Amino acid sequence: MTSQFDFTDNEWNDVAVLPVLVGYAIAKVEDSGMVGNFREIRTLMATIADEAPDNAARALIEAASTIDVKDKIDEFEVHSPDVLADVAVSACAQMSRVLDDRADAAEATAYKTWVLDVGYRVANTAKESGVRISAPEVHLLDRVMGALGL
Repeated sequence: MTSQFDFTDNEWNDVAVLPVLVGYAIAKVEDSGMVGNFREIRTLMATIADEAPDNAARALIEAASTIDVKDKIDEFEVHSPDVLADVAVSACAQMSRVLDDRADAAEATAYKTWVLDVGYRVANTAKESGVRISAPEVHLLDRVMGALGL
């Protein structure tokens, strides 16, 4: 079983931050209005804090779930939505390679799937332009999925 100790400190930080980065990039890719934006951020925080799914990456997800989501959101807030989206996709590609290298294949896939699920939950929280998951959100989710190799 893979644990956070199978990664360097920098790698683990990046792996743990990845769901926050993806979720926040999805939340920012299109404005959901004040209430919608609040709901998306609340969903992001709750999804990461939720009990880890019963899958191969449960231990990794539980360890990553201890991250201070609000603190990371504050760090990412200075970036424009386009820059944040590009950074998230790039991080997904890089962390996908790290996970594939350091973790068991089933654990790596389960963790990457969880990260993508965080993004989907955020996207599905509030309507933009009258739809639950807007075209910009779908586009970014597709890019994230490709970068994660899913």
